[in-house]
Amino acid sequence: MTKTINTTLDRLSVTLFWSLLSTLVLLVGVYGYMVNQTVWNAFNKDQAEAQVVALNSKLGDLEFQYMSLSNNVSIEKAYELGFQNASGKTLFASRELVAKNVAMK
Repeated sequence: MTKTINTTLDRLSVTLFWSLLSTLVLLVGVYGYMVNQTVWNAFNKDQAEAQVVALNSKLGDLEFQYMSLSNNVSIEKAYELGFQNASGKTLFASRELVAKNVAMK
């Protein structure tokens, strides 16, 4: 009887040991994965910030070019490029006021 109880306890303790060891290995693996992802995210964040700085610089240059080109636009330049004055009746798109009958308090 005692031998049966000892054998059952030995099996239970071995099963418990391996279960706890497996859980510990799994938790260490998950922890390592999370730390790895955190490091990669920090690295990618630095790269993204560098790209934002470069794109903002390029955007500033393009805005400066736009402003300098828009200052050179004149009616004479338009005629040089082949534009002509509109002849006949000129139509413009207009928007009808929808809220004509709305009362304000």
